[in-house]
Amino acid sequence: MNRKAVLFLAAVMTAGSTVSAAAAETFEDINDVPWGGAQAYINSVYSSGLMVGDINEDGERVFRAKDNISYSETVQLVYALSGDQTTDEVINKWAGDMRNNNIPRWAYESTAYALSAVLITRSDL
Repeated sequence: MNRKAVLFLAAVMTAGSTVSAAAAETFEDINDVPWGGAQAYINSVYSSGLMVGDINEDGERVFRAKDNISYSETVQLVYALSGDQTTDEVINKWAGDMRNNNIPRWAYESTAYALSAVLITRSDL
């Protein structure tokens, strides 16, 4: 089982299986998932804020269910599941390391949190 599937299942177990009608059809590629019935769980983790997907070149929100999850996406998911918050001071402490290692700007908060909590190390960057 690939990493995305494992993390997705962990997120689903945390988020529960309740899906609001407003979340239905959130992702353009919602019908292109590798297993039946996944749409409800994908919408559930979206509704809970655990996974938000991407915007493709056509400006549409996509989930990319068949893609492997990136290291930055994994750290973001762990951060979202933790429920913790980090400060600008912590982000600024690690900003140089993150910049030097091409960490995407959207992942600075979660990466700084993971570095400070010693969930990852500089060598993981």
